[in-house]
Amino acid sequence: MSASITLQQLRYFLSAVEHGSLSAAAAHFIAQPSLSEQIRRLEQQLGISLFIRTNRKLILTDAARTLIPYAERAIGAVEHSPPSSIRCGT
Repeated sequence: MSASITLQQLRYFLSAVEHGSLSAAAAHFIAQPSLSEQIRRLEQQLGISLFIRTNRKLILTDAARTLIPYAERAIGAVEHSPPSSIRCGT
């Protein structure tokens, strides 16, 4: 059974894109190793690499560039939905 992609993973991804490094992105959320693990899980769940990791910065792959607008829309849809329209569970 595969795990679902979470909105938090998408937030971490977008923060890494915005800041250009996992450590800079983590400074806004959680410890860097935890953020890195969530990005790795996201990549595994999608079956793609999102970043080329160098010592100094992250380089976006084509897949990452493709994912950005979808991640922004998913997060925006939840953040801008009235609370009564969001269902949790079944």
